[in-house]
Amino acid sequence: MTMPRPRDLNPSFLVSPICKQRGSIFLISTTGLAFTCKARHTRCDEKKPVCSNCERLGLQCRASEFITRSAWCLPEDDSSRQQENFTSTGDSQDAHPFGPPTSTWDIFRSSLPDPNSSDSAQASSVSSSQALSPATPLLTLPAAPQPTVPLNSEMVYLLNTYRSGIAAWMDVFDHNCTYQRVVCQRALVSELLLRCVCAFAAKQLCLLPSGEIWTSVATKYYSQSLNLLIKQLNNPEPQSDALTAVMLLSSFEMLMDQSQDHRRHYEGAMKLIRTQGISARSIGLDRANFWIWIRHEIIVALWNESPLQLSPKYWNISWREGETEEDVLGHQLLWLVGRAIDWSYANGTSAEYQDLTNDVERWYAGLSPSFRGVPFGGSIGDGLSMVHFAVPAAAAAMIWYHLLRIVLYTVPIFRDPTYLLKNTPPR
Repeated sequence: MTMPRPRDLNPSFLVSPICKQRGSIFLISTTGLAFTCKARHTRCDEKKPVCSNCERLGLQCRASEFITRSAWCLPEDDSSRQQENFTSTGDSQDAHPFGPPTSTWDIFRSSLPDPNSSDSAQASSVSSSQALSPATPLLTLPAAPQPTVPLNSEMVYLLNTYRSGIAAWMDVFDHNCTYQRVVCQRALVSELLLRCVCAFAAKQLCLLPSGEIWTSVATKYYSQSLNLLIKQLNNPEPQSDALTAVMLLSSFEMLMDQSQDHRRHYEGAMKLIRTQGISARSIGLDRANFWIWIRHEIIVALWNESPLQLSPKYWNISWREGETEEDVLGHQLLWLVGRAIDWSYANGTSAEYQDLTNDVERWYAGLSPSFRGVPFGGSIGDGLSMVHFAVPAAAAAMIWYHLLRIVLYTVPIFRDPTYLLKNTPPR
């Protein structure tokens, strides 16, 4: 039997409750009068003092900057101060304006190792060795209260829009409501997170029938967020808000770009997760960011019909028997879905298949009736009925469970009538 193409399943509702729009541009930057290999779109071996490409072509060699800087869309009241921060470190007579960064992918594509490189592969191997202890959280409480960021009525409206809508969806598998509580709290003391939240909320409003008035607002906050992200990534101090900012901006970019190359939008998040050792055992914002990234990564893998970039064996998971919390059960299901995708698209072994099917059956058998949903109101046609779920996380988890069954439908046992009767939830 031929595997149904995941894109035909239209699983984008698992990423965002609102459909996406298209739009994408790329950045080419130069430094002074000498084009870097990056600006010429040429792979550079970083050979010192002259790289092999420049030596062969007889060109002046100048190393690529760690991160491209920009002076685009600066706040009017702080333009002079931020202009100084975002200009080149060279002499004033040699300084030239840079083009604006257009996405998080533009920022990260040269700042950290390629996730498909051997260095990243080693990072994945290192993460598996961390299974005995949880990753150290990056966010620590400050010794003294931080000053709040000045707000205006537009920002307050966007913050409320974010908290009541988008954040609730992102927290669907998080009973701690990290994105509704902690991110909103951090946004009041972090210029970066404030503008990321405002950009994301404004972009969601753009998708409404009369949302065109929010287009310029979304663009303004998005460009400001990219500039502030560059500044934080260049700061030697701990980057406590960087991953959260990248998750918000990447979600913004997913709404803006409906092309098939969704994976690149979360490349920056993947790099930060790997380099900072963030896993399922992290706490606070790190843990919330990890599982939200996993949800996006699963959807992208299904769309591309490929294994996950980070195998579930390296997620550093830890489950307890008899779990009843709906958010944790949702995370367990994501782990099962991730394993199913890897098994289906990476030619898994029969032993892996047997372990997976046993774990799927054990997970479903341990669910309470309220988690599976309670039918009511009789049939509504085609053998379907209305189902009530006590907690939104349970409803979302059962959608993922149906997706898991579709992914594994090519396996004969999953088409056996006896198995279907035993493991099919009410419809």
